[in-house]
Amino acid sequence: MEIFATLGINQTVFIQFGIFMIVYLVLSNMLFKPYLAAFTKRKEQTVGKTDLAERFIKETEELEAEFATKAREMNKQTKEIFDSSRTEALKKYDDVVLEARGKANKILDAARTEIETQVSAARQQLDSEIPAVTQTINAQIVGKELAQ
Repeated sequence: MEIFATLGINQTVFIQFGIFMIVYLVLSNMLFKPYLAAFTKRKEQTVGKTDLAERFIKETEELEAEFATKAREMNKQTKEIFDSSRTEALKKYDDVVLEARGKANKILDAARTEIETQVSAARQQLDSEIPAVTQTINAQIVGKELAQ
C-alpha cells in the first residue's frame, strides 16, 4: 500500500471513481448519446439524400433519353402521315383539275359548236337577204341620181 501512498492514492479514490461514474453516466445519457444519434441521423440523411439525388439524376437521364427517342419516332410518324396526306392531296388536286379541264373543254366545244351553228345560220340569213338589200341600195342610188 505504500505504492498507493507514494502515488497519492488514498481512500478517496473510491469516492472519486463513484463521482466519475455518475458524471460519465449523466453526460453519456444527456450529451454523448443524443449527439451521436443526431450525428448518425444527419449522416444517414445526407448520404441517403445524395444517393437518392444520384438515383433521381440517373432516372431523369434515362427518361430524357426515352423521351428523345419517342419524340424522334413521333416526328417520323408525323412526317410520314404529312407526306402521305400531301401526296394524296396533290393526286386529288390533279384529278380535280383534270376533270375541271375536261368539263371546261366540253363546255368550250359545245359553245364553239353553237357559235358555229349560229354563225352559219346568220350567214344563211344574210345570204338570203343580200339580194333584197342590194336591190334596196340600188334603188336608193338610182333614185338619188334621178332626183338630182
